[in-house]
Amino acid sequence: MSAGIAVIGGGMSGMAAAILLAQAGKQVVLLERQERIGKKLLLTGNGRCNISNTVMGTSFYRTEYPEKLAEILAYCTSETELAFWNRLGMEVREIKGGLYPMTNQAATALDCLRFRIEELGIEVRTETYVEQIRGNKGNFRILYRQPDGARQSEDGFAAVLLCCGGLAGVYKEREQNGYLITKEMHHTVRKGHPALVPVTCAEDMKAIAGVRVQAKISLFCREKLIASDEGELQLNKDGISGIPVFQLTRYLDDLKDAVFEVDFLPYLEEASLSEILYKRYDAMRERSLEQFFAGWLQRKLTLYLLKRSGIKADKCVEAVSLKQLNRLVSEMKHCRFTPTALGDYRQAQVSVGGIPLSEVSGTMESLKIPGIYITGEMLDVTGACGGYNLHFALACAFAAVSGIIG
Repeated sequence: MSAGIAVIGGGMSGMAAAILLAQAGKQVVLLERQERIGKKLLLTGNGRCNISNTVMGTSFYRTEYPEKLAEILAYCTSETELAFWNRLGMEVREIKGGLYPMTNQAATALDCLRFRIEELGIEVRTETYVEQIRGNKGNFRILYRQPDGARQSEDGFAAVLLCCGGLAGVYKEREQNGYLITKEMHHTVRKGHPALVPVTCAEDMKAIAGVRVQAKISLFCREKLIASDEGELQLNKDGISGIPVFQLTRYLDDLKDAVFEVDFLPYLEEASLSEILYKRYDAMRERSLEQFFAGWLQRKLTLYLLKRSGIKADKCVEAVSLKQLNRLVSEMKHCRFTPTALGDYRQAQVSVGGIPLSEVSGTMESLKIPGIYITGEMLDVTGACGGYNLHFALACAFAAVSGIIG
């Protein structure tokens, strides 16, 4: 017996789409391969669930098709989103531009989604692994595997929404089943990588492990500037982390010939920094270099930068040549780290890659198989930290439902 419309994937996009469809009077069944819906939602924003941002636009996303993205985002304005959450009973508050549940807990957002799903009588089947979709618009057949391994099929679905997510946080399968399904539909699935993750570097960084500092970080590939970001940089014993690093990993497609350049004093131009150092040099000639930087840079960082500059920390200031001082200025403004690995998919908040936006309509409908809708992280669109990925997932749900109900 047909359930009307099948939604495959119980993440943000899938749950929202199921709710919107049911509210429009459609019969919906929600199929989820994990043992419960919304597991990944609980991890977003370090458990605080940054659902969106007050500043929205295509510039916060990595995509080859900004015009198509703008069309999708238009389905979910700030007013639309707040009305959606308010109807679910969740109050939203702003923290530095980010939008969060009033409780500051991801569990609140998930509970409100679950309660509404229950109120609407939406059938939810967990531990259901969808393997194939056959048929065409108005009469799709879904083949799936149940928890006990038994294979079954169900037909008569008018439309199917694929909201299976990307590769980030995948624990049960080595390959994402949603991508396997879309490959059979002749969709392109672009190879990607983990994003919004820490980076392992080649340099020995044990001496600065634990240091946190406001810095500007730039990503270069083959000496070409790819992107920059500024914020709190976290230095670890084997690499770099923090929001600005996470943001840049969205663009790190190839580790070869890539380098991160750190400006530890972004509020100072290089010429101004040199001038300050020269003045301190004249005023503190008898101090050791370690004392020279006291009250300005963190001790661990000072010693590390001196070592990279080839200067002994116990040297007296007047024993340092201007050439050495200039080399130190360069390290403070252009300290380079060579990436050797990205955090794995289990650490990743999102994944880069997937189905290009050029293969779906503005309402998320597959241009290969009409009646199939593809949403959220399955698509090759990667948002910045700050609520942008969850917002895109919700916008996709609104766009797809608009396409289905007309």
